[in-house]
Amino acid sequence: MTLWCQRNSNTDGVVAMRFCFPRLLRRRATYISLVCLSLLACANVQSRRTGEEVTNPAAAPERIRADLVGRKSTLFIDPGSIRDARIGQVYACPIEAGLHAAPMTCVCVELNAKNRLGGYTGTQTKVAVYRNFVFEKLKDVEMSDDCGGFSPFPELNG
Repeated sequence: MTLWCQRNSNTDGVVAMRFCFPRLLRRRATYISLVCLSLLACANVQSRRTGEEVTNPAAAPERIRADLVGRKSTLFIDPGSIRDARIGQVYACPIEAGLHAAPMTCVCVELNAKNRLGGYTGTQTKVAVYRNFVFEKLKDVEMSDDCGGFSPFPELNG
């Protein structure tokens, strides 16, 4: 095993050995860091795919409805207080810029629920965003042109 060393001479003519690292270890460290970066990139892509995906886009509305009902306890402060829930038609969202650009699907939901203080807030419109039919976020919006065709959504009511 050969050593890679940086030699420094001081004014007395004495050679000081500094930064002595085996050359083989330096190469291994480089390879290990490259492998780690590759695995990290793969893990990031894989984490986007871990959710349950819909293979048939025609089945998206039913799957999205079931997904929203299943997530209501994590999406809303008081899920038992939800009333007057209505759901719009599924539509294609504009693709947001980013490293993992993928088709996005949105659906509008109107509902009236209690806030943190325990009072009803009035009817609010929210948009559930799905990337590759995997839930990504629920965001508040004002009424948009894309939201339309609302129908009752009694499964979401508390």
